[in-house]
Amino acid sequence: MRWIATAFKAAASCRTPKVLVIFHHQSYRVTGLVSGVYPEPFPEGAMNYLRRNTAVIIGLFLIFGSSSGAVSAESRREVKAIGCYVNPGSGGDAPGYSVQLWSLNDQIIGLVEYRSHSGERPPQGMLTDVKYDSETGKIVFETKLTIGIHSCPRHRNVPSHDLLSFQGFLKEDRLEGDLVLWNQLDSPPVALDRHEDFILSMDAGCRPMTFEAYEVWHWYLEPEFRARGPRW
Repeated sequence: MRWIATAFKAAASCRTPKVLVIFHHQSYRVTGLVSGVYPEPFPEGAMNYLRRNTAVIIGLFLIFGSSSGAVSAESRREVKAIGCYVNPGSGGDAPGYSVQLWSLNDQIIGLVEYRSHSGERPPQGMLTDVKYDSETGKIVFETKLTIGIHSCPRHRNVPSHDLLSFQGFLKEDRLEGDLVLWNQLDSPPVALDRHEDFILSMDAGCRPMTFEAYEVWHWYLEPEFRARGPRW
């Protein structure tokens, strides 16, 4: 495993395009392909993921120089950081939320964290069904979350199916709009948390990284998303 860690760290420090090719130990088929310049510092979460999964990795090759023709121009589009937006909640049992946003050409991508003040690592989910008007700043998105364990007459101790919906505006220093967190296992869905004119202020101390390509962005976030993402 040490040679893999060394190779990855060397790649992270080299600001040239490269391709990662990962083979499965049984099928010998390519199971991972990522192209781009890897961010610095090297993500510790991704390193831990590799340490935990050495059994399924038999080869790792770093191909330096220009990207191969197998990787399309679209996949090399830069993912640019927009910012982190936070509302810590009003204390007590009131939950807080944070949203990290990036731009991919004319699209918005990102993730949401649900902060329950429990001291545990907050659940997170990727933005889906995003609609964004760059002229007006209007933004609409949803995010799947699993914020705990759900029990009801129809379900017993199952991972919760929580859907956060947001409609509002992306402004220079904040996200502002209506936020609702729905429990999707109830029929009909029940609102667990609802706010009108909800403000998430830009956190100057949080600086999302810029990535060479969408695949690199996704690869960088995947280990934490596997641990804290939705279970539905």
